[in-house]
Amino acid sequence: RSRLAELGVGCVRLAQGRDGTDETSRSFIGPWGSLPAVDSLSLAYERMRDVQRRAVEAMVQYQERVDEACWNAYGVSVADRAVLESVPSSSYEDQATETGEEPAEPANAGEIPTKHEWVAGLLSYALGCAVGRWDVRVGRDTRLAPILPDPFDPLPVCPPGMLVGPDGLPAKPGGIVSEEWLRARPGAIHLPPEGVVKRPTISDDEYPIRIAWNGILVDEEGHRDDIVARVREVLEYLWGDRAHAIEREACEILGVGDLREFFRSPRGFFDFHIKRYSRSRRKAPIYWYLCSRNRRYGVWLYYHRLSRDTLFTVLHDYVQPRLDREEQSLEALMMQANGGQRGGAASRSLLRKIDEQRALCEEIGEFRDRLVEVLRLKAEAASGLKEVGYEPDLHDGVLINIAPLRKLVPWSEAKRTWEELAAGRYDWSTMARRLWPVRSATGAASVSIDSGRGADESELERRVLHVLPPGTARSRTELQELTGLDSGGLSRVLRGLTARGVVGTVGRGRGTRYLRQ
Repeated sequence: RSRLAELGVGCVRLAQGRDGTDETSRSFIGPWGSLPAVDSLSLAYERMRDVQRRAVEAMVQYQERVDEACWNAYGVSVADRAVLESVPSSSYEDQATETGEEPAEPANAGEIPTKHEWVAGLLSYALGCAVGRWDVRVGRDTRLAPILPDPFDPLPVCPPGMLVGPDGLPAKPGGIVSEEWLRARPGAIHLPPEGVVKRPTISDDEYPIRIAWNGILVDEEGHRDDIVARVREVLEYLWGDRAHAIEREACEILGVGDLREFFRSPRGFFDFHIKRYSRSRRKAPIYWYLCSRNRRYGVWLYYHRLSRDTLFTVLHDYVQPRLDREEQSLEALMMQANGGQRGGAASRSLLRKIDEQRALCEEIGEFRDRLVEVLRLKAEAASGLKEVGYEPDLHDGVLINIAPLRKLVPWSEAKRTWEELAAGRYDWSTMARRLWPVRSATGAASVSIDSGRGADESELERRVLHVLPPGTARSRTELQELTGLDSGGLSRVLRGLTARGVVGTVGRGRGTRYLRQ
């Protein structure tokens, strides 16, 4: 037993080390995990890849030792082992599905990223630092990262690389912890002992980079909140005088001329980000790209800072001022042309500039109008249409919150989700209840939940029961797609509903369906 425990802990530690470079993991530290930064991206990638390869090889060896110890502990003969190992893995998956447990991760889970993916991940990390998600100080000095907990300890609320406040939760303006606090922290699930840290927090001005606390960055060269400029600030902090060479190497690896091209390109950062934050049926990008028709203007939003005021801020502080400046430039060009001071080829050149400037103004104006359309969303009330505006609820999930922005976001899932939302597929959501209150109220009347349960759990049950009317049977896959719940959350709700007799099961294995009684 002690041998198995030792091997199990070893496997967990190896997995934690491997996941230290995956920003979707609870173990994330930074793009290079616990490796120190080096002066070449190619060299840093090779070192990271070698470390991960050794970790994978070691995990395979640990697994073999665990298997051997289990065979011996249960006295399984060599012949019986061969029979058991010949059983297709799908048989075990059928049993897991039948018991309501979460299915296995996709086959590519934990794979070592390509150099292109890793460099794109580095820029994703830089963007995360710019909006206050990751602590850039930990990225430069990984010794500041807290120690991860033991396998049977609670999971950390925040990954080791996250920017936190003195309560150990995501940092807020004016509440960034000091390096003294970071060094005094005993582990990822513990805070420094009381009274040990003399100065637990620092001011925002003392932090090495500027943070976009409102979660808004803009694709506009020269703007103080320009996404490229903010990413460069992170690179300069991490590499100092080498930052320009690192940026040039990153662009060469990504196959783009410059960083702005990567953030604008249809096959650039947003496409990479969607793929990274999509696993199985769950699609949850947290950096949203709102762009004009030809992508000559765009705004980036950090989902976890999204509020009812975000789009108003985007309109009044970013889009409208930019449109005003471009219209003033157009007016100046037209006055110059009307002055008749130049002729011939020079006049033709000026007319081309006017046409280009007019097209840019029209493009940004169209972007502005689509943004205003979202801000003036109307609800189908009993008395007719009523303006209710855009008010996100993060409990609804990424897809439902991004759906009203479908004309601004270059992502087909946003349009598809809006169509499903309008068709009544997500009437459990806050968004649907605001935009279609009469229809949602009618649907909610037939939903029965246990009022003695917690508010969050009751809301999850409401989601499941709303898409599972009496007499209806659905598979786990259907329920997961209809409710937007992850597999673990759906399993928890289904166990509670089946235990109370509200929902039963029909069939076995992969054919199991859940029936509303």
